[in-house]
Amino acid sequence: MVWLTGGYILDPADAKTWAQRRFPEIEFDHDWFIPNCINRHFRAHQPDIWCISVEYEGRVMAYFVTCGIDHATIRHRPQRFREDRFGAAWKEKLFGGLEEELSFLKDVRFVTIFDPFR
Repeated sequence: MVWLTGGYILDPADAKTWAQRRFPEIEFDHDWFIPNCINRHFRAHQPDIWCISVEYEGRVMAYFVTCGIDHATIRHRPQRFREDRFGAAWKEKLFGGLEEELSFLKDVRFVTIFDPFR
């Protein structure tokens, strides 16, 4: 199965800073595995969202997957997801309330990534 996904993307160092503020109890094994550590926390406490490592624009990033569809089932294959009310609700749930303290959250980007789980 090949997924077309949409979600929010952060530099791993910014993702770690955000996670330490949002989840003070989170543990990081090593800076190389920041998205994996966030995802492990999500699996235990918030299993309806993923945080994975992806390559985006030539850099490894933390990707918060908020929507996706099996690419093979799409009749009219969309080129990208757009941030809608559902995505905006996830953005608020994840990052809301910390934008003043963590200025990088003011410009968090919603992106589409093809097959991020490969």
